[in-house]
Amino acid sequence: MSNLPFVKSNTGDSSSFLGYKQCKIYEFVDESNESFASWSNIFLTIILNVKGSSYERKMSVKGTWEHDDNGNVVDCALLRKIHRLLDAIGCNDIGINVKGNWQNLQGDIIEDIGTYLSDKYASNPVDESFPYVAYIYKKTPRPGKTKVYTEVYPYLIKDEEEQVNTLKEHIEWCRKNGNLKEYNPNTVEEPETEEEENVDPPFDTSDLNLPDSL
Repeated sequence: MSNLPFVKSNTGDSSSFLGYKQCKIYEFVDESNESFASWSNIFLTIILNVKGSSYERKMSVKGTWEHDDNGNVVDCALLRKIHRLLDAIGCNDIGINVKGNWQNLQGDIIEDIGTYLSDKYASNPVDESFPYVAYIYKKTPRPGKTKVYTEVYPYLIKDEEEQVNTLKEHIEWCRKNGNLKEYNPNTVEEPETEEEENVDPPFDTSDLNLPDSL
């Protein structure tokens, strides 16, 4: 009879996968037409592989547009989230036109933005590098709910010191202003409001390489 050791499951501290984590992009999925996203104009999910974890994490860039008196899309929190994402992945040949549609520099509407971005910017599965950093946290349940979900804050950046510091400053700004509801079992959080979906700190796009013709 052999006396072999038992195999233990990985039940380590889940908090080790919270905070600022290196990751890579597995896939982009456009969920804007799904029933759960009916409230939004854009609901783009980025599926991430987090370094050291066997679980995929989903980061969603989602929200609604703001418009001028002519019905054209204007600068708003959702647009800034999209610009940050495009800048992080190095995509400067597409954007959002004034009607709120994805468009390339030639003026062509991009019908399936998920497939478009996945084909060009998803990481190679065999590539062992993790070129991005994201902030992963446990979110306070909405009023009347008890289940706590792990979420990825919708701000992906390149794994570079200056950009990581910018992300950390952004997260601290959100905490200070009550826009980031992180779960703490020892405290009672104030209820979240729907308006928080489009709350965002000031974001300067002047240094981003964005197309001007959209």
